[in-house]
Amino acid sequence: AVKLTNYLSKFLKGVHLHVLGEVSDMITESLNGICTDKITLHGKVDPDRLVDYYSSADIMLSMSMFDPCPNVVVEGLACGLPVITPEESGASELVENPLWIVKEDMPLKYYELQTIEAIPEVNLEKYKDVILEVFQNLGDNKRIARNRAVNHLDINLISEKYINFFQSLEK
Repeated sequence: AVKLTNYLSKFLKGVHLHVLGEVSDMITESLNGICTDKITLHGKVDPDRLVDYYSSADIMLSMSMFDPCPNVVVEGLACGLPVITPEESGASELVENPLWIVKEDMPLKYYELQTIEAIPEVNLEKYKDVILEVFQNLGDNKRIARNRAVNHLDINLISEKYINFFQSLEK
């Protein structure tokens, strides 16, 4: 995400990455020698303030392949953030908007990602193209994100679907 932000700065004036949550020692080490002028590491934030952070952003990046049901994505969509994510992630099922899904073409297999050298390179060009397209109609994309959350991911709708599913098993 840091490398992507630096790359995007050539195409988007004022681009800035805000990272919420604790940053591991491995990530801190991986930032050595990389420009971090366009990044703010907020660390752990009070959950009651998340809506403030989300609402001040334009888009959300969810670049992990290994988060099968990322609640943060639902939170971002609920705050009207288009969520850019790889096709291979669990987030892509929540996002469901093909415009926001990056086709990384990474095989779904076991990866040992506990070292800096093992972290796969991100295709900056593919992410840049998706992000620039989202920014062309940012207002519409924000409305689509909010509608996705309200009409398909609301906890009351989801719980009703689970109840119906379990009731159908009893028959």
